[in-house]
Parts: sequence; structure tokens; C-alpha cells
Amino acid sequence: MHRKIFIILSFALIIGAFYLIKMDNGQSFEKDEGISQKLALVLGKSEKEEYKTDRPDQALLYEKLLRSEIDKPFSYKGNWRFKAYKQASRPLQLRKTANLNWIERGPTNVGGRTRALIVHPQNADIWWAGAVGGGVWKTEDAGAHWRPLTDDMPVISISALALCLAQPDILYAGTGEGFGNYDHVIGDGIFKTTDGGETWQQLVSTAGNSEFRFVNRLVVHPLHPDTVLAATNSGVFRSLDGGTTWEQVLNVGNRAQQIVANPLNFNTLYAAIHTNGIYKSVDMGQTWQKISSVFGEHYRVEMAISEADTNYLYAATVNSGGQLAAFYLSTDAGNSWNNLGSSPNWLGSQGWYDNTLVVHPFNKKIVFVGGIDLYQLQVNNNGMSATQISSWWGGYGLPYVHADHHCLVTIPRSDSSFALISANDGGVFYSNDGGIHWEARNNQFNVTQYYDADRHPHLAQYVGGTQDNGTHISPIEPNSNSNWTRAIGGDGFDCAWDRYDPGIVYGTLYDSRIFKSIDGGNSFFGINNGLPESDVFHTPLAMDPNNPEKLFTISETNKIFVTEDGGGQWTGRSVELGGYRWVRIAVSPVQSDIVWIASSVNHINVSTDGGRTFQLVNRPDNAPNAFLTGLAAHPVDSASALALFGVSGYGKIFRTRDLGQSWQDITANLPDIPVHCAIWLPYDTTQIWIGTDIGLFISNDNGQSWNLAEGTLPAVSIRRLKIVGKEIVAATHGRGIWALYDENLPEIVAPARPPVVRSLTPPHPIEHTMKIQFKTRYQYDSLHISINDAVAATMGSVSAYIDTFATVEVTPPDYLEIEVIGFAGSKPYVSNKESLFIYEAVESAEFTFNSGFSDFYGDFFIDKPANFENSALQTEHPYLNKRDYITALGPPIIIKKKTILTYKDIALVEPGEVGYFYPDYRMWDYVTLEGSKDGENWNILITPYDCRFDVAWRSAYDASADPTPDMFRTHEVNLSDFYNEGDIVYLRFRLFADDYQTGWGWIIDDFKVAPATETAIANQTQPVKFALFNNYPNPFNPQTTISFTLDKNGPVTLKIFNSAGQLVRTLIEQENLFKGNVYRYVWHGRNDRGNPVASGVYYYRLQTENHTVVKKMVLMR
Repeated sequence: MHRKIFIILSFALIIGAFYLIKMDNGQSFEKDEGISQKLALVLGKSEKEEYKTDRPDQALLYEKLLRSEIDKPFSYKGNWRFKAYKQASRPLQLRKTANLNWIERGPTNVGGRTRALIVHPQNADIWWAGAVGGGVWKTEDAGAHWRPLTDDMPVISISALALCLAQPDILYAGTGEGFGNYDHVIGDGIFKTTDGGETWQQLVSTAGNSEFRFVNRLVVHPLHPDTVLAATNSGVFRSLDGGTTWEQVLNVGNRAQQIVANPLNFNTLYAAIHTNGIYKSVDMGQTWQKISSVFGEHYRVEMAISEADTNYLYAATVNSGGQLAAFYLSTDAGNSWNNLGSSPNWLGSQGWYDNTLVVHPFNKKIVFVGGIDLYQLQVNNNGMSATQISSWWGGYGLPYVHADHHCLVTIPRSDSSFALISANDGGVFYSNDGGIHWEARNNQFNVTQYYDADRHPHLAQYVGGTQDNGTHISPIEPNSNSNWTRAIGGDGFDCAWDRYDPGIVYGTLYDSRIFKSIDGGNSFFGINNGLPESDVFHTPLAMDPNNPEKLFTISETNKIFVTEDGGGQWTGRSVELGGYRWVRIAVSPVQSDIVWIASSVNHINVSTDGGRTFQLVNRPDNAPNAFLTGLAAHPVDSASALALFGVSGYGKIFRTRDLGQSWQDITANLPDIPVHCAIWLPYDTTQIWIGTDIGLFISNDNGQSWNLAEGTLPAVSIRRLKIVGKEIVAATHGRGIWALYDENLPEIVAPARPPVVRSLTPPHPIEHTMKIQFKTRYQYDSLHISINDAVAATMGSVSAYIDTFATVEVTPPDYLEIEVIGFAGSKPYVSNKESLFIYEAVESAEFTFNSGFSDFYGDFFIDKPANFENSALQTEHPYLNKRDYITALGPPIIIKKKTILTYKDIALVEPGEVGYFYPDYRMWDYVTLEGSKDGENWNILITPYDCRFDVAWRSAYDASADPTPDMFRTHEVNLSDFYNEGDIVYLRFRLFADDYQTGWGWIIDDFKVAPATETAIANQTQPVKFALFNNYPNPFNPQTTISFTLDKNGPVTLKIFNSAGQLVRTLIEQENLFKGNVYRYVWHGRNDRGNPVASGVYYYRLQTENHTVVKKMVLMR
């Protein structure tokens, strides 16, 4: 749904560096509107509200492409789901399937795209909600619990709900989503209930009627339930007989996207027409007159009318970029309009998709508007002021409400208070106090749209990727009332759980971005190592069923990318995909050398060498010129596979038994419905199960005939079926995750595999003990720790797939080659070999890196980059997202009375949010120096910094320019400020990269650490002149550091003044300081009374006996 903000909570506030530090008491940061700049960089956009990381436009296109021939319109006619469901449900059709007891696994707390919500007029605890992929739902306790009302029919796409105030058990539901740029969710007309939603009837007059494919809004007469008007993509229609017949009453050639009734006089109606504006009727829709001629160029229009004064009418128009074009107010029922402006742009670039408003029930001049976030507007005749009241990522100190708002509803109370409800892409959110505080009301509202799911190899625990709502991990043994945990943000797609190692889980995001967890889904990190990001929307990910460390995906055009080490490195290999990036991949469970990949029907490829090379296969006859919806590999016959399609009028299921040389259409009696996925039951391969747009179909005769499966699984679009152990998992696009236990399925038995030695950490510098950390991959009978081919330690039986360690004694200096050998019986399983040179402790070390050699090891390398004459230690360029780049100095350093470390560097790493610095999480990427006394626990020795440290660095970063040698800046750290004399300390440099924007990277040169003699102190560290340096950072929030040096000992005063010359803060008052140090004092933006001061320009003045210097700084709250 949106950009995932990964908040690092383990930061420690570090006080330290090579200088003396004194700090005044600080407070926590305040919000900064500059967050938009960060998020703009994330997605390359310029408007704050665009920064969400779901992509609804691509999602709409994706749904269309699944059901259309290439470069042709949507292939299905109206009411196609119901026609197919009726055909499949005919009593005369032989139904051979057993009654399958599927278990609903949730999630109960995620929700999904919800466009419609109405409240019972006499009971404010009863609500009905309409989900685009999940049908109609009802709650009778104000959202504390929900239940589905339409699970007994094909899951319908609801965009509109309306009821009769006098007879609220009579409701109408409009289907189809007509707000997008693509006809992706064609509806099934209008449905009606007369018993509060317990049973529904499709209005025959609208079934299969092209004018009711997209029913965007409905209004019902408050007293006469048979009078109903519908705004559809074909215009406005009216029925006076409860929907039996309809008359078109408004048609100006464009989509009618909203209709609003005067709450006091149903004769007065307003209709919003795409690109045409607003039309008004004063005779209950019989005639209409355009009333928005003053509107500028616009596209979608959304309206709201005040219940407190029905002359007050509001309209939010959208421009061609999806942004807010203007917000209009009419105080005379639409006769005239005032343009109140277009700022803030709460729509981002998605006003075509999410745009809603509602007027305060008691104050005609307060309006609540929703696009990406929610705002409260205070209006007058000439303008408006806006207050943001929610945040899709929980920032600004605002309550979290899911992004993409489609419907706002107020519930007024007799005491003039009111509740506010938002229906959005995350389901339903509720505010009991008029928008001040918010909470999700999604309990059991399971309408989440999944693209894929997978399961723990042994436990009933699941992972799934969703539209709008990211990737989630379930608890163990979840049910329909279980909360799932978000693991990755944005739109989630294919995912995979390691079949042998339950600690390893993979998830994906658009743009070919792959994430991995090694702790069972508790945390994820990026593994795009050699895998370029792309403009792929649905990122495919296929795991070799026989080797879970081998995965396949796509990125660059006409390439498949393969990793054989779980994402450690990806390699691109050529394959003919026609330049398309809508791709399906399948690996044979019986023979891993057989790999299938396809985009369109003309670009189906097979590999017989494990994905090293691919050959195009023959095109299936009677298949459409379309993209494949799925690929499936046979569990027993390596030459057999299925190619699946979703275009009306063509075959949907094609089988090959000869690696694609020939194909057989086995669609047979299957209704004309898209097919998304397929599996064979491995114990009876005459049974083929397929997931379609109306649920599960089963063939018991090897594809000769198909039958709609009976059981508890709703008739919902099933996007993925997977067999994991004794369960079949179904990922549905609108009703969450379901699972079916089948005792005939075999358990997963993990083979014996060698242990894996983790990256080595240096030995304790004094005790010379070293931890060898490794992961078991079998329950071995015993383990040997081998160092240089000699057994250094032994262990007894250890459980499979756990992280553990052995402690060994070592004697530096030495070169160690370490292996862990697990024994199953007498058979050895030898791990990977890791090597490490261990050093004796030294008092000093110095490297210029020109020789290409140093005692640093880790993720950095020595090379001469462009524009440089000499080599230096550096990260890769650019560095990758979500990584810790570490280079450690091999020999530990013996701390003397005064040990000084110096280096020079250039750090072109992503700048943090304006005014925010370490440890605030809005300092996105940073570099630092760290030390450790045991090789395991590390402390920061220099306050982390980014490209804002230096003006030249920031300029180069902003220009995406490579650095030049003149940008080197020197740093000095007195290690004796952190450690006692005699301590032995390891040192390392670290670059931390968050999940998104990166930069050129970090380069380090002229490294030196050595004890300072009295002469050295005088010659090297004592400043030879008086200097007041520029404060850093500047501008700042919440704190900044003021640095200076002295040319002689004596009293010093440092004070801060505001722009009026008034004293704000005294940091030093006639304090005797010495010329042997660089002094740095931190100001936290507070006055002498401890109160925070306002944003603005401030001056800091340094006075000694011989000098007075003043400099300027800017505080930005």
C-alpha cells in the first residue's frame, strides 16, 4: 500500500567524538513537513501525497491484462461471473467433488479496498460495507465484528451501497469499479435485499446490461424504497419500481461517477460527470441542468452537501495529473461557486482513484476530505485552512489511518458530537470523536486481496503478498479472527517459505525487489545482490522445490535472474519474452533441470539445464494472443505442464506432455472464466485443481471434465494454490487466505545437508576465545569444529535448523580456515569454509591504501575510482538498499594514555530528513566509526553523519555526481575519551542503508591510529590558531553542534542570541579552557529556562580575551 517506513528502535544516543562535549538538556523532535522531500526521492515524485508505495494504476492494468488479448479491450461481457457460476451450479451438471472443509486463516486485521459504507438510520451500531474484491459485509457492533453476506454467490465487486431511511432493511448494492483508467473490474449490475442483507437478488434488468457494468453510486428515496437512481459509466438511470425497470435520465457522453441527494428534499439531486462537471435536477432526476460552468479543466469531481444547510455544496475537482485542481464552495445550492484553492493537495496524483469528502453534520463550514490522507478543512467564502488529521505511515505525530480513502460517513449524535468513518484501501477506520482519534474496525472483515501465499514447512503458519496492503506473516494456527503481522510494505506479490529451513522466508515488492528473512519472518532485508530494480509490477518468484536456495525472478527485459545461494548473488540469463514484463515461472518438482518461464502465448520457454539456457516452445492451438495467467509443472511427469489463460472465448487450460512440443486444450466443460493457477494432487495425478475467478474447480478425470468444488471456500477469485506438507493453501483476491488439510499428502522430509558457517567474528582480544557461529541443517548425531583441518571442538546432537555456536581457543597471529562437520551416522556433512586472519594487538596502524593492501577486511574494497589518482578504501558504487556495509581493522588497538585516530573521507550517502539527525530514524542512511572490546558488541565512536556533513558532499549527492579528491574531509577521534588506558579495542567503519534511496557511497583514505606523544600532541593535535567553525547541522532540529579551537589558554564565553539581539542561551560563561583541544558544544534549541525556542535565525557568539566571533544558524521546527 504504501512506502514501508522501517523504524529502527535500537538506536542509542551517542555522546562522543575526538573532542570534549558538553550538552544542554534536549527534548524530542517535532514534526517536519520536509518528510515529503524524503518520500519524493523514494519514488521519484514531487507531490507529497504521491509517495505511497502502492500502485493502483498498475493494479488496474494488471487485472485488465489478465482478461484481455494483448492490445485489445476487456474480453468479458457484463454479468460474466454470474453466468459462469450459474452454469457450473446447474443441478444437471455432474458434481463429483467432496464437500471440502477449508479453514479460513485470516487476516482479520488487514482489510482491503472498500469503496462503500452505510449506517443504519435507527441503530448506529449497524453498518454495511462493500468491498471491491470481497462482496457485502455487515456489522452489528460498530465494526467490532463483521460477517460476510454474499459468500453464497460469486464474490462481487461493490462500489456503491444505498438504503431507504424509512425502510432500512431495503438496500441496493452497485457493482463494478468505474473510477480507473482501465475497465478491469466489470460489475454484475445491481443487487437488492429486503431483509437487511441476509439474502440478495440480482436485479434482472441490470444483469448483463452493458449500461450497468459500472455502478459507481446509488441514492434511494428516504420514504419510497422503490425510487432509486444509479450513477453509472453510461450516465444516470432512474427506477420507480424497485429496480424492475430503468430509464436513462442523464447522458452527456461521459461517466457519471457520483450522485448526491439533498437530505431534506429528494427532488433536488446532483450528479458528478467525469470531465463535464456537476449537473442538478430539481424534479427527482427527470431533467438536469449543468451548474459548474465556472470549473476549469477537470476530470473526476467529488461532491458533498451540508446537512446543516443544504445550500452549502462542496466539490473537489481533479486535474489530468490526478492532483487536486480546485476545491469549490457553493452557498446557493450550486447557482454560483467560489474557488477556495488547491492547497494542500490531499489527492497526490491519485484523485482519479481516491477522492472523498463529507461535511461536518453541525457546521456547514467544516469539511472532511480524503485522498491519500485525511484532512479537516475550515472554509470561508474566499479560502480555506487545512489540518491533516491522519497519516498513512503514522508520521507527524498523527494517528495512523490506512491510505486511499474512498468513502467518508458521519454519525451525528444528539449531543452535537459525532463519529466519523472512513472506508479505504485498508478496510474500515473509525473515529469516535469527529476525526481526532482513529482505530481500525476490521475485525473479521477479511476482504484482503492476495496475489500469492505460502506456508511454513511444518506448522500452520502463512505468508502472503497483497494488493495495497503489503506482505504479512500469520501467527501459528490462525483462524478468521487472527491478526497477521506486516512484514513488507507496498504491494506484496510472490512469496516463498524455505521447504527445509523454516527460518528462511522470501517476499517481493514491485520493481523486482526481493526480501529475505532468516528469523522466520520477524524481520526482512533486501537481497537484490546483482538483481537490478525494474518497472515490473508483479514481481514473480519461483523456488526450486528440490533446492530452496535456488530461486528465479525477472528484472531486465528478456532475462531471467537466478540465485543459487538464497539471494546472495543473482545472475541474469537470456530468455525470449518478447520484451514483456508480465511473467510466470514454474520449476518441475520431479526434475529441477526443467524450468518454465512465459510472458505471452508466443513466448513460452522451457529450460532442460536448470535455467542456464531456454528454448521457445510451440504455441498452443486455440490459445488467445494474451499473457499467461499461470504455469504449473506436473509433480510426477517432468515433461508435463499446464499453461493457463484468462481471455473470454478461448481455451483456458492447455497441457503438454512433451516439454511444449505439442499442447492439448483440456478446458472441456469449464465455464468461460479466467483460470489463474493449477495443481495436481501428487498421490492421484488424475485430480487437477484450478483456481478461477469464481472459485475452485476440480477435475477427477485428468482434465476431461471440470466441476465446481463444494465446501466452505467462497466463490472468490483464487490467485494461487500451493501444496505444502499436508495442506493445500489458497490465496484469494478478496477473501484472504484459506487452507485445506489432506491426510493423503506427504509430510515434508528435509534431507541431511551440511551446516552453514556464518561470517566470522574476531576473537576476544584478551581472552583469545572465539565464537564459531553456524546454522545446523539436520539433526546430526555429533558435530566437529575444524580449524586448519584439525578438530578444535566437538558437540553432541543438536536440533535441526537452529543458529548456535561453539567456543574455541585461538592464538594470534594466525590464519584460520574453519569448517563445521555434522555427522549423520558415519556420514560427514561438511560446511562451507570460512577464513579469517587473527592479529596480535598493536598500538598503532596506518594505511594510505595506495599499495592495494591493508589489514581491513569485510564489505569494502581498495580501488582507484573515477576522478581519483590514488586508491582508497570504499564501498560499492552505488551502495545497495537495506544493507550494513562493514569494514573492520584486523589488529586490535592497545589504548594508551592518549590514542588518536584520524582518517579522511567522502560520504555521498542519502541525506536524512531536514532537521533530523541521528538517532532519529529520519536520518535515513549514515556512516560512522565503531569500537568493540570483545569483537561482538560495538559502540559508536563518532556521531553518525551523511552527505549533509559537508556542502560539497550534499551538492554532489543532489547532482548524482561522482566525488572528486578535493571533497575529502578529515576526522579525528580521541579513543582515550571512550576507553581506559590498557584496553584492547577492535575498530570498524560502518555504512547503514535503509530500505530506499541510496547514493554513490563512501570512500576512506589516510587512516591512522597511534598513541600521541607529548611532542605529537603539541605538533599534531593542538590548533595553532583561534577558530569558530560552522555549526553542524545547519539548518537543524532538534540540536546542533558548535565547534571551536583556541590559540591560547584562558576564559571563554559562548552565548546564543535571537534575531532581535536578545540573549537566549548561555552555553559557557567565562570558563577556563585550554588550547590543546577541539571543543564542541551541543545546543538543543532551548533557552536558559529549558523551554524550546521557536523556529528562526539565531546567532552564536564566541568570546575570549583576544577574540569575538559571531556566526548564524537556523532552527527549523
